Parts: sequence; C-alpha cells; structure tokens
Amino acid sequence: MADTIRDQMRQTLVDVWPFYGDDDGFGLAIHDVYKRVRTWGGPGRGYGGSSDDDIKLEPRPKIQKVNAQLIQTSGGLYSADDIFIEMPGYFDCDGETGGFQLSDFEPPSDKLKELKLLINGDQYQILDGPGTIESYLKIRLHCRREAQ
Repeated sequence: MADTIRDQMRQTLVDVWPFYGDDDGFGLAIHDVYKRVRTWGGPGRGYGGSSDDDIKLEPRPKIQKVNAQLIQTSGGLYSADDIFIEMPGYFDCDGETGGFQLSDFEPPSDKLKELKLLINGDQYQILDGPGTIESYLKIRLHCRREAQ
C-alpha cells in the first residue's frame, strides 16, 4: 500500500528535525535533553531520599536562548536563565503522535513526583504562560534554569 502524502510529510519532518536549527544558527540540534521524573520517598516533594527516571527526548529538541530584547520588553516575564525548547509536535490527524504534545510535559498529579528537564547537566523547570505554545508541527516550552 502506497504512503499517503501525510505519511510522507510526517517522515520528512522527523528526518529533517535534527537539522532545523540551534541557538548558534548552524542548523544542528546538539543538546541532549532528558525528561526527568523524580520520585520522593518522604511525605512530600523534597522530603526523604529520591530516585530519578530519565527519558531521552528523540529527536533532539532545538534549544534557543531568550534574547536580551525579549527580556527587556517582557516586564519580568523572561529572565537571562530562560530558554525555549522546540520539538516536533502532534501532526497526525488519525490520532497517532509523530512527536510530542504539551500534555507529555504536564506536572505529575502524584504529590511525591516532580517533572524537570535535564539539559547538559542543568535542571530546568517548565513554565506556563505565553512562551509555551503547541501547534500540529511543533511545541515550544518556556523553561528556566534552576539555581544550583
């Protein structure tokens, strides 16, 4: 059975995503990004020991630093520690996922778990607001690096 145009476009998007661009403008997504779910052993988050479950995001997301102009004009919404992470979105009309959805990055409902993104050894918190968007072709997450 021949592939439909939608199937061919989906595969093309998956194939070219790693070359879509990065913060240096050379067109390579060079950062390994992990979705980290931390489970705490105590009565709540931050109490007792913890264990981490890391899942590498594939294809590699595009990472873009928030530029100085956006920081200055945002009225405090963005800071120098903020980045945007772009990755392929939900682009199949038949209910199959060719990439990610914002619901993949919602905070866990379990009070003993927390969700972070791990990029080059640094933990990032996913923020709500106008910087986080979802479309059929991509999602963009507004993230802030946590203090060490």
